[in-house]
Amino acid sequence: MPAADIPALSALNVTLTYGAKPVAEGLTLTIPRGRFTALIGPNGSGKSTVLRALAGLMRPAAGEIRLGDTPLRGLSSRSLARRIGFLPQSPTAPEGLSVADLIRQGRYPHRSLFERMTAGDEAACARALQLTGLEGLARRPLDSLSGGQRQRAWIAMVLAQETDILLLDEPTTWLDIAHQIEVMALMETLVRQGGKTVVAVLHDLNQTARYAGHMVMLKAGRIIAEGPPARVMDPALIRAGFGVDCIVTPDPVTGTPMWSAQPWPGGNSAAETGAAALSRSC
Repeated sequence: MPAADIPALSALNVTLTYGAKPVAEGLTLTIPRGRFTALIGPNGSGKSTVLRALAGLMRPAAGEIRLGDTPLRGLSSRSLARRIGFLPQSPTAPEGLSVADLIRQGRYPHRSLFERMTAGDEAACARALQLTGLEGLARRPLDSLSGGQRQRAWIAMVLAQETDILLLDEPTTWLDIAHQIEVMALMETLVRQGGKTVVAVLHDLNQTARYAGHMVMLKAGRIIAEGPPARVMDPALIRAGFGVDCIVTPDPVTGTPMWSAQPWPGGNSAAETGAAALSRSC
C-alpha cells in the first residue's frame, strides 16, 4: 500500500477496559491521514477512552493500535511524543507559568532532561505562537488569560512538539461561542494549510459538521457511523446515537448538514415539560 494511503492511526479489533469493566470491545477504527476527524457521541460512549488509546496512553486488553503501519506497543513514550501530540481535558499548569514557558514544554521529546533549548527549539516555539496568534501574549502568565487564549496556549504547546498527528480531548468545552469558533477554525487551518492529522472529541454536531471532514459516532464503545458529515449527519443515525428525533437541513452559511431537534411528543420540549411539572409542584 502506498504510504499516502496508510491510515495515520488505526485500531484493529481492540478491547479497552477500566479494571474489569469493558469500555469498548472489538473496536476497529481508521483515522485518515491529513484530515480533521471528530469523535462524537453521547456522554459515556467511550470517546475519551478511545482517544487516550490512540495516543498510546492506554494499552488495549486485546487487539492492536497502529501508528501508520507500526504497532504502538513497540514504541517508547518519547518516540510516541515525537509523532503524536496529545491534549487532555482540562489540562493544568503550575501557577504563574508564562505562555512562552508552557509552549517550551512541548519540546521535551526532542531534548534530554538537562539539555538547553536550541535555536531549532526556539524556532518551533515561535512557529507555534504565530499559528495560534499568541505572539503578543508570550510573556503573560497563563492564568491571566481568557479561556480561549488559554486553550490556544495549550494547543500551541502541542504544536511545538511538531508532530504530524494532534489528538485533542474536548478542546472547546467551557469556551464561549466566539472562542469555540476560534479553536475550531485553528484546527481546520492546521489540516488544510499545515497538513496535520487532527482528531478531536467534540459535542456540538453542527459546529463539527462545519469544520471536520470526517466524523466517527460512538455509542457504548462501538461505532454507529463514520464518514463525511453528509453521511453521519443523518436523522436515523442521530436517533440511534443520541436518542433524539431531528431533521437535517443544509447550513444556510456553509451548506454543511445542520440538525434541529424535533419537538418532544405532545408538542412540548423537555425543558417545557420540566417547567410545567415544576410549576405544578409549587
